[in-house]
Amino acid sequence: MKKSYSLIFISTRMFCPGNLENDFLATLRKTTHYKIEGHFLYLYHEKELQMKFIAADWD
Repeated sequence: MKKSYSLIFISTRMFCPGNLENDFLATLRKTTHYKIEGHFLYLYHEKELQMKFIAADWD
């Protein structure tokens, strides 16, 4: 099931080595839709997969 949405991001700006936090937030901002399959969350920009997450308690 695909969902479309619009979000506003607020961040604490904690220290992360390199540019990790900025890269992560930039990718979230350009996400246009997501998909959940089983224990996986997929974030897309248009048709291109941007990030893939797995549930921590997927056992």
